[in-house]
Amino acid sequence: MTYAISRCEKIVHFHCLSMTLAAVSLLIASGIAYAFAVYGAIGEKYNALGGPGGVMGQALSDEADAPYGGRFNNFQNGAIYWHPSIGAFAVWGDISTKWNEFNRVEFGYPITDELGTPDGRGRFNHFRALQVEGAPEASIYWTSETGAHATYGAIRDKWARLGWETFLGYPITDESGTPDGVGRFNHFRRLDNGAEASVYWTSQTGAYAVYGAIREKWAQLGWETFLGYPITDESGTPDGVGRFNHFRRLDNGAEASIYWTPRTGARAVWGAIRDKWSSMGWERSELGYPVSDEYQDGSYRRSDFEKGFIRWSPQGGAEVMSYGGNAGQGGSETCLQGYVWRDSRPGDTVCVTPQSRVVAAAENAKAAFRREPGPRDGVYWCLPGFVWREAYDGDTTCVPPHARDRARTENTLARSRTVTGGKEWNVEGEHTLEVGMVATREAWADRNYGSTCGRLSPLPGPMSGMIGWGQAEIGWLGENCMAFVTERAVQFDRALIGQLAGKIQIHSVVLSYEEAEAPSCPLVAGYSYRCWQNGDGNYEVKQNGCVVVHVPSVDWERNGGAYPGRIPYSQDYLQPITRIDNRHWDVTSPVSWQLSSPTPPLGGSSGFGLLLSGWPSIQDLTAQDDTVCVSDIINVALTISYTVLPQGEFHPPN
Repeated sequence: MTYAISRCEKIVHFHCLSMTLAAVSLLIASGIAYAFAVYGAIGEKYNALGGPGGVMGQALSDEADAPYGGRFNNFQNGAIYWHPSIGAFAVWGDISTKWNEFNRVEFGYPITDELGTPDGRGRFNHFRALQVEGAPEASIYWTSETGAHATYGAIRDKWARLGWETFLGYPITDESGTPDGVGRFNHFRRLDNGAEASVYWTSQTGAYAVYGAIREKWAQLGWETFLGYPITDESGTPDGVGRFNHFRRLDNGAEASIYWTPRTGARAVWGAIRDKWSSMGWERSELGYPVSDEYQDGSYRRSDFEKGFIRWSPQGGAEVMSYGGNAGQGGSETCLQGYVWRDSRPGDTVCVTPQSRVVAAAENAKAAFRREPGPRDGVYWCLPGFVWREAYDGDTTCVPPHARDRARTENTLARSRTVTGGKEWNVEGEHTLEVGMVATREAWADRNYGSTCGRLSPLPGPMSGMIGWGQAEIGWLGENCMAFVTERAVQFDRALIGQLAGKIQIHSVVLSYEEAEAPSCPLVAGYSYRCWQNGDGNYEVKQNGCVVVHVPSVDWERNGGAYPGRIPYSQDYLQPITRIDNRHWDVTSPVSWQLSSPTPPLGGSSGFGLLLSGWPSIQDLTAQDDTVCVSDIINVALTISYTVLPQGEFHPPN
């Protein structure tokens, strides 16, 4: 029990002090009563927390001196510390246990009581180390899932700047030392999705955060022992597509990088190959993003990129091999201009578009996560939903079924893309040519907001790779609230087919693409939306897809920049387009029209285009339910069947 008193009572044994006491706590143990004095600011805090019946429990000590000019009392469940520059604050429970491990005020005086985090899942105390120059602050955070862990110094400062637990998650380690004795780190984990992150510090580099797929790649390569310590936080690339961290080894100063995009995954680049790539302009260079880590290729070290590769040898240094034109190894010896070797394995010289080569590399990287843990009868079997790719004999790479179909199609088309295999593309006779994209441009989402939609967050700017439409009924009274359409104009390579204008008869042109549910649809603040869902807000497979195809009626490629609003398109009766199935469209008429002369009506000299849109008209969307249909569109290509007319030997123009 606790008594408020103003004088020393002989029946209670404690030091008689010449001050007014706030409380006396009576602890009975083994039949013996022990009384401890709790008074002043500490007593006020103790009473505010419920006294003996509160979170602190019974007192276990009189108030006593604490290092560096403070006072304290111990209690059954923790302690209350006071300092004239701070005041009195309480620490209890698992956080108190962790604080004890760090020798209490040597870690810092508490500057808060234990408090709850905004998400309601965690608890924390902040501390201040008065004995250290500058009085730096520290924290101990606890959740039932992670336990109590301490973070302090530059690592805590970085974590705080990034939003505490709301971004990187809760600490799952105390600050710890790296094996080389040079660095310090904390690991963190988000409780909503289990994603882990880290902040690493050295006196030479400072504190930087690494997370997501980039952190996974860095960990696979040995953390700081191989690529070195991070020297940047994860950052976005200028084109808005990719993410990256730079790293530095402290033993020799060598720098490295890991770059990530949704298409290529996370890839590491280092050494002379990185130096060459950076001198060319990083991902803005003619090579694009990396699609492999550095690996041994015969007598060379090599890294592959979207549009070429860089190889290095002691004799020749770093050499750039671009897939642009007919430059370099990787396909120029056997493939028509614009195509490269697939390289799904060493020796795979099937000629494909550069984009297909990137996809093959990504499939190889994901294969281990799509198969059963161990082989059966010496063969790895795929998890449900995946099949063997069968790009070559014995190819058991696990891929989605549509990827196997793509590999089979590529094998079928390989002969028509090969210089030395059969008839070339420009000689008299029949040919089939696959043409890939060379440019793409977002049109701004077309939006229609109701007047009472106070809870809307704006759609992100152009959603990269995403095409579709959606509507939401979230007005205060359930009325029309929001509808949108997003689209992409795509331009195809005319480097080969454009040289044949007026000299060929086109039989058919088929547009093909792969379509999957987009990964994220942040449409309305505070609401969770699947990118494929029906009007009741439930997931729905979009059997007919989310895409319609039109012919743009403006030259968006010459216009430059993002087109302001939806791109106008011609009426279908002028250049009719027919849907063949969910992922294929007959675009023979508009493509023949665009290729009818050496000076095409759209796309300048470099390409010709189509418009992939989410819906014919924004007016068709009434927002009377929560239907969403937004897809991620990849591997867009045209397959052109044509005949080179009899006209003697053909010479491409200079």
